[in-house]
Amino acid sequence: MSRFSRGTRRTSVLVGVALAALAIGVSVGLAKSGPTQVKVQIQYHNANCGFPTTKKFIGKAKVEAHKGVLTVIGKLHGADPGKYELQLYDGNCHWIANLDEFGVDSGGDGNFAGSLAISGQQRFFITVYNEDNGFYNDSLIFKLGGL
Repeated sequence: MSRFSRGTRRTSVLVGVALAALAIGVSVGLAKSGPTQVKVQIQYHNANCGFPTTKKFIGKAKVEAHKGVLTVIGKLHGADPGKYELQLYDGNCHWIANLDEFGVDSGGDGNFAGSLAISGQQRFFITVYNEDNGFYNDSLIFKLGGL
């Protein structure tokens, strides 16, 4: 009988070790989880590193991740006319890349799109920077999985 009980103990230990390993794997998997597509709004003259202000919203963008590529597609309405850059920042306000250059007409309308291969990041915000008057127009910080 003692041989049978020792075998059960070993089996229990092996099951416990396997469950612990699985839990570690799941927690690592969750680190890169989150939505792979988000919609964000862009605030007028918000240079607050992705944190909200009381300013109005002047644009929308869809941001998605697919196979390690982050893509942004959006439009502005009610923005200052001029030449713009679409810029990507991490959630700590560090510039990552310029994704597009585009114009906004005298009516305040403009369209933008850009993509970037990226990994290891999860928290971002985008800004549309007006090169003519020096104003930033940030989205709020968002989390994006799948990168």
